[in-house]
Amino acid sequence: MVRSSIGDLLTEYGVRVVQEARQRRKEVQIELPDNLAAADAATVVRAGAELRALQLTGTADGVDAPAMTLRECRASGVSFAAANMERLDGRELIFDRCTFTGAKLPRLAIHRTLFRGCRMTGVDIPDGSLTDVVFEDCKLDVASFRFTRLKRVLFRDCILTEVDLGGATATAVRFERCDLGRAQLSHARLAGCDLRTCGLTGVIGVTSLRGAIISEEQLLDLAPVFAADLGLDVRAHDGAA
Repeated sequence: MVRSSIGDLLTEYGVRVVQEARQRRKEVQIELPDNLAAADAATVVRAGAELRALQLTGTADGVDAPAMTLRECRASGVSFAAANMERLDGRELIFDRCTFTGAKLPRLAIHRTLFRGCRMTGVDIPDGSLTDVVFEDCKLDVASFRFTRLKRVLFRDCILTEVDLGGATATAVRFERCDLGRAQLSHARLAGCDLRTCGLTGVIGVTSLRGAIISEEQLLDLAPVFAADLGLDVRAHDGAA
């Protein structure tokens, strides 16, 4: 009876409770040219030009960059900590074990991009556009994607605690084995997002989960959050007549 009542409550919110596996979509495959030219990351970022087929090296910590375009580039072990890169336009990019801690990337527009094993605590990506992007084994706690549009984005094995998705629009986005504890979801559009393998403890703005997909196991965990959002006073039955 309890499970049924909670299920009715979540159904009222439009949250889909699904247990069976869904067909896995084909993931983005990024192929870069074999002859990438080595380039210093700080120099490239400061240049603010349209650049192609580069292997970025070194560090670009704290660099303040103008609008720039990157095509078919790879960065391995490069640090962009606290960098300010406004209006970066990128396509066919791979960032492997890079650092974006505290970086500001307003109006970021990237397509077919992989972030693998990156440290991105507190990265700020407002008003951006991410299409066919993969974040794998990344640390994205306290990151902000406010009002960003995410389309066919995959977050896999990522730490997303206290991430801010306020006002974001997510289309065909998957979260696999991620921790979204205390995530800010207010005014986000998450219909169709698959959250079944993720931690959702203490999420804020639960009404934004309308249309999202969760598991039966998550159903009971989320019930107190929904009850609190409705202002319900839930008490144990004391048996009194």
